[in-house]
Amino acid sequence: MSKISIHSVKRPETSSVWYQQLSVFSSLKKGNYRSDIGNLFPRFHLSLRKATKLIYVGAGIVGLAASIGITNKGHKVTIVEATTTLQVIGDGIAVAANSQRVLKHYSILDNFYKRAKRNVGVMQHRRYSTSEVVSACDMTSQVQQYGYAPYILSRPGYQRFLYEETEKRGVKFRFGNPAETVEDNATRPVLILKNGDRIGADLIVGADGVKSIVRKSIYPDIAISSEQNCYRASITLSKLQADPELSALTNTFDFWMGPQHLVIAGPSSDDDQYSMALYHPGNTGTAGEWKKPGDLAHMRETFKYFALPMRKILDLVDSSVVWKVVEVPLLPSWISKGGNVVVIGDAAHGMTPYQGQGAAMGIEDGAALAETLGRATNAEDIKRVLPAFEKIRKPRAELIAIASAMLGKIWQMPDGEAQQQRDERMKAMPIWDAKTWDGSYIDDVPGSLRDPNYQSWVMGHDTIIFTNRQLDKMLA
Repeated sequence: MSKISIHSVKRPETSSVWYQQLSVFSSLKKGNYRSDIGNLFPRFHLSLRKATKLIYVGAGIVGLAASIGITNKGHKVTIVEATTTLQVIGDGIAVAANSQRVLKHYSILDNFYKRAKRNVGVMQHRRYSTSEVVSACDMTSQVQQYGYAPYILSRPGYQRFLYEETEKRGVKFRFGNPAETVEDNATRPVLILKNGDRIGADLIVGADGVKSIVRKSIYPDIAISSEQNCYRASITLSKLQADPELSALTNTFDFWMGPQHLVIAGPSSDDDQYSMALYHPGNTGTAGEWKKPGDLAHMRETFKYFALPMRKILDLVDSSVVWKVVEVPLLPSWISKGGNVVVIGDAAHGMTPYQGQGAAMGIEDGAALAETLGRATNAEDIKRVLPAFEKIRKPRAELIAIASAMLGKIWQMPDGEAQQQRDERMKAMPIWDAKTWDGSYIDDVPGSLRDPNYQSWVMGHDTIIFTNRQLDKMLA
């Protein structure tokens, strides 16, 4: 693995961009967020003089990971979760280089690898109607490029792993306690549960997903939006391996690109399942409902124009669930007016799944929040440092959300000239390619999805190092 350099990034000459410019990238860029990865010596900051009481709402992946970051700094955390057990529904989840860096900082990456036995390997983009491979990228090359190869884990497996790590750190849980609202009009915020219980804390962190009760307490009128549905299904790998026409698909991760339809499918890293997410228009799903049974006949009818291998795979499916793909609109702020409540992850910036960065952004949020709270001198000082967290995290998460939505449109173009041009350009330069990166840390906001630095800006990010460098400037 090549060493990451500490000099300022040398940007390669930008080749002509072919995807439409994401002009909103520039409009959202505020201030200079640039840094490099140098100065890795330990920092000595003022820290909270005594352990604070933090309430995290939501025991999903983001809430669990965030609690690890803050308990590592000696603070007490209680996670309040509406369901009686861990949520176990969901499709495969990408754990890319930027997420793995956070796990490395938390000293849990080795344990992660014990569960995640296979990395992604080859990722391919295919034509829906012919199964022709438009582009292919060996994702193990990202070890040389970014230090880590990506993994696709089952969501239950990833969640269970993080839960086990929180238990080691003494995180307290209150399962089966749905939240009603949050009050932040006094010295300390209060979480009010549906059963009437009132829980006070020094800070309440909403990590409760796209239907966030915490966000609703800050913005009662903000509505989530949805344009697509998703069937989720999985099949035992052995069923595909028994068919000579399908067995090769168990060794790759594939994006089947069709007009307004997209299938993302491949083997999970931690079990023997072939996981599929099938995106399509209509109203089959319900926003925020993750366990609605899917209609298998409708699923097969919806994707009947896909190539024979995909149709054969769908014939092997014996059950599915369906939901709405939802987005959270850009929020004016992630922090309550009282300054003692903050939202992170999907509660703050719920995004489409097409870039595989939704959970990663939430994990980065939690890590950055822990570093920021480490700069507070006491519980009352949280209000002073919290805006710095938002200034550091909000631009990056929102830009990646916008890019993810754009990727969804690119991969679901109607058949025609624009689609043909897309395919030719993807053949010439796979979208995950990062060979132009020289190893330097990049924080300049890219101007386009095809900016040579875009992928490296996403994957090469170390949120803990970046956060501390920015905090040094903001809180000096």
